[in-house]
Amino acid sequence: MSRLSDDVLGDIGISRDEIMCDLRSRAIRHAEAGAAGTTIERTRIASASIP
Repeated sequence: MSRLSDDVLGDIGISRDEIMCDLRSRAIRHAEAGAAGTTIERTRIASASIP
């Protein structure tokens, strides 16, 4: 996704800022879960369907 232009990301309905915010949030939750001795289920960052 880092190679996609902002226009292409906009076409699929997501911004680069939204991706970075989601990744940061997931990293924080992962670190907190690790500190608590729990696990986090893997989830998809984003899904899009192109007509």
